[in-house]
Amino acid sequence: MTRPEEDGVLAAKDEWAVWQGIAYPCWSRAGLWPRLSLRARDDGRAPSGLEQQRDGAERRYVYLVDPERLDAWYQAHWTFRWRGEPFESCGTTGGGTVRGRYLGTDEEFARLRLRKAVDREAELPPDEVEDVVEHRTDLRALRGERLRLLAETDGYRPRAFAVLGGQEVPAGTEADASGRVAVGGPEARRLVPVGELEAWWGVYWTFTIGDEAMGIGRHPFAALGPDRDTVKGEYIGDQTYGLVMHTYLLTEEHRADGGTFYTGNACPDLITDLAEHRVDLLAD
Repeated sequence: MTRPEEDGVLAAKDEWAVWQGIAYPCWSRAGLWPRLSLRARDDGRAPSGLEQQRDGAERRYVYLVDPERLDAWYQAHWTFRWRGEPFESCGTTGGGTVRGRYLGTDEEFARLRLRKAVDREAELPPDEVEDVVEHRTDLRALRGERLRLLAETDGYRPRAFAVLGGQEVPAGTEADASGRVAVGGPEARRLVPVGELEAWWGVYWTFTIGDEAMGIGRHPFAALGPDRDTVKGEYIGDQTYGLVMHTYLLTEEHRADGGTFYTGNACPDLITDLAEHRVDLLAD
């Protein structure tokens, strides 16, 4: 639920766009990127002066805006302690209790005190909650950092490099049938035997696509590179069947050898857990 400005303590994690001094729930989606979708607050207030669009998933109108026009754009979540143990707030209930997700590591505490030890959650009396802290992430600044990195890495596309004659140069990711590797930039590309390379390594990226607003959970991918306004990745998780059957997250594709793999696309704002990996291709 949305929160009035004066009473946002212990709200569940959410993204907020501040338009004309009022915070509205918002999210990013690949089909609308780089604009954000804002929705009306639970108290009925809706952003004025913005383009409206019917959202089939939400069955309501959303309001589209470029983040640069906003007063602020941020993600907020709350943490607290209960009986000395750390929790993240999942919001409040109609009965006035606080829903919290346990962040600690005391398994005996979890077994004895949590409603469900498996999902790590509990409903707690608000007067027993202590050390309440709000945490905010500036999403506009975060988007800027991501776009800079996207430009530097060609959309997280897998790449390879080699050292030849003491100089680092771009290189192909595979050797040809005769054992030679393409090295050098576009204007000076040439084939060099693998044995002449002083070093040869590949760089690739993995990331998680997570969209809590759509309820699809968080799933791992290996980046394949840019695809229009999104990053395309090959799914490397173990829930292929469920994702293909019950969501639109994955697309079936086929390799040159006839093998099947599944891909997904995400706008940069939905990418989390980004990690760079380096592989020694000479060792292979």
